[in-house]
Amino acid sequence: MESQVLLKDKTLSNSGIECCMRVRVSLRALWALKDMKQLMNPANNSLFSPQLISHKLFRYTGFATVATLAISALYLVPVKALYALPAVGYALFLYCTSAGYKEECYGQSSSTAYGLPYYFVLLNLASFKAFFAFFKGVKQVVWNPRRG
Repeated sequence: MESQVLLKDKTLSNSGIECCMRVRVSLRALWALKDMKQLMNPANNSLFSPQLISHKLFRYTGFATVATLAISALYLVPVKALYALPAVGYALFLYCTSAGYKEECYGQSSSTAYGLPYYFVLLNLASFKAFFAFFKGVKQVVWNPRRG
């Protein structure tokens, strides 16, 4: 018998608060990966290390791949007309992202078509901020939960 599962992740009401929370979580995860780097060695952990690398390391450094693909798509358009298709797709993605941002700013419930791209960009922006905070040696040890 086939089962179907629907996951809904409740986000915080404000994208600024959500982004700060994601930066904090990503930064702590990056420090944990550094502290436990021996777990990412395939010679020591042949089954666990690929899972850890693909699920955690690639997740928190995925912003670099997304940015590289976006820049490549825009850069290659003059080279060959075929590359215009990814550039147009990227432009549509940015349009949906900005529409999701506007919906969030005006307090409207975000539609899936606009909310998903916006949330994807928000997560990658948070990972980007966390990566550079990690690179600078910033540690966020204390967390003060929001009230209310």
